[in-house]
Amino acid sequence: MSQILVVDDSDLERTELVKALSKHGFDVVSATNGRKAIPVLQNHPDLKLIIADLLMPEMTGVEFIEYVRNTLKNQQIKVIISYSETSSSVRSDCKKLNIHGWMLKPVRIDVTLKVLSKIIGSP
Repeated sequence: MSQILVVDDSDLERTELVKALSKHGFDVVSATNGRKAIPVLQNHPDLKLIIADLLMPEMTGVEFIEYVRNTLKNQQIKVIISYSETSSSVRSDCKKLNIHGWMLKPVRIDVTLKVLSKIIGSP
C-alpha cells in the first residue's frame, strides 16, 4: 500500500484530502506544517509521496522539501506541491528540489488521483 504524507495548515484541505485518499485505498498520514511533518516523516520510512502546501506557518512547503532533500538526503520520495498562488521564482526554486507535480487549491480529488496514478501508481 502506498503511503502518503499530507502537509497542510488548512484543517479543511488537509482533512478532506486525507479522507478522500484513504477512501481510495492509500495509507495517509498528515501534519499541520513542515516542522511538525519532520517527525512524521522520520516515523514512516516507507512513505512514497509528500503532498505539501506551499504556504504554511513555521516551515513552508519549500523549506520542508529543502530539509527532506538536503538534510535527510532523501531524493527518492516523490513530492507534489499544492498552492493557491505562486510566483515564477518559487516555481523555479521548487524545480531545483526535484518536485514531481503541482496541484492548484482547492484540491480536486479527481485531479489528485490522476496525478497520483502517474507518479506512484495505484494504492
